[in-house]
Amino acid sequence: MPWDRSKYPADWEAIRERILARAGNKCEWPGCGVRNETVICRMRDGEPARYKDGSIKTYEWWEHGAKVEGHRFVQVILTTAHTCSCDPICGDESHLLSLCQMHHLRLDVQLHRRSAARTRRRRDADRGQGFLITDIDS
Repeated sequence: MPWDRSKYPADWEAIRERILARAGNKCEWPGCGVRNETVICRMRDGEPARYKDGSIKTYEWWEHGAKVEGHRFVQVILTTAHTCSCDPICGDESHLLSLCQMHHLRLDVQLHRRSAARTRRRRDADRGQGFLITDIDS
């Protein structure tokens, strides 16, 4: 989903670098800890494949989008996520976490659902498919 850079502080890249450094360049979601730019194998349920010791299976070689028995290889790119509903321009680093894409989406799932509902309503209204009001007395 594209983001509006104008809503973020001018020094957002520097803030992002500090958050990544604070997190040790790893996802801060409890139990994840995958490193930035690591190639991992995601299982069918979206979770990373893990070794018996619980660590995430990583790969030195890969073909982008390759599949192995229903799993897929993905390169993790860490994102910087807001943990509160504050205005992104605030830039308060105590509100920020370093998260992999999957966990950032999980954190923001309600926001994405509301946004999708607004988009559907707007699209339906543009097509003239607003709410149908009928007179039940007739």
